[in-house]
Amino acid sequence: MVQSEEELARDLEAAKMPYKVGSFPRAVQALGAVITKLEAKPEIEQMTEMLSDAYFHLGLTYFALNGRDSAKESFGEVLKLDPGYPIDTNQYAPRIVTLFEEAKSEVAVAPPVAERTDEDARLGHLRRRMSPKEARSCH
Repeated sequence: MVQSEEELARDLEAAKMPYKVGSFPRAVQALGAVITKLEAKPEIEQMTEMLSDAYFHLGLTYFALNGRDSAKESFGEVLKLDPGYPIDTNQYAPRIVTLFEEAKSEVAVAPPVAERTDEDARLGHLRRRMSPKEARSCH
């Protein structure tokens, strides 16, 4: 099934709902699925904006699950897509803002990455195993 930009935008909003209601493991799954769909549609005009939003909410979700490393990695993906991505310091807790800023610092000093062509390179952070501590926090 070919999805339009409007359908993908609706899917993204629906994928953010589990985060908003505190169903964090479900949010990880839903956001991961939307990220996969968006990355398969580079021709979509708002793809970068929607993908950044999905990764940002994935980072928030991991943070809520005490998955600091996974959250930071997701924030890093946001910043690779949009180095000027704004975080509202009035809306998010200082610990989230600090972690986002740490990710920004790391992305700024990281060497350029070659064009990603295989699915494992694009989605590796979603497939990587959580640390035992992160996994325990999901239960």
